[in-house]
Amino acid sequence: MTPLAPADTDLVRFAARWSSLGGGPKHEIRARFGLEPLEFFSRIHDILEVAPPEYLSGSHIDEMKRVARRRRWLAA
Repeated sequence: MTPLAPADTDLVRFAARWSSLGGGPKHEIRARFGLEPLEFFSRIHDILEVAPPEYLSGSHIDEMKRVARRRRWLAA
């Protein structure tokens, strides 16, 4: 498996930390990553579809993808 770029690793770690709480605050996503929530959660979902980190369990990845889909829907 191809390792994630450092920027993508930061995105995934943030999303993993906040997944059980709905994905994290919009203002923190903007301030920390310079991304709007729609772009952030789209990138998270794409990363998890293509190259999920091995340190995350399958159930955690599924939870993160559910959160990302919901947050994209809310942001659209």
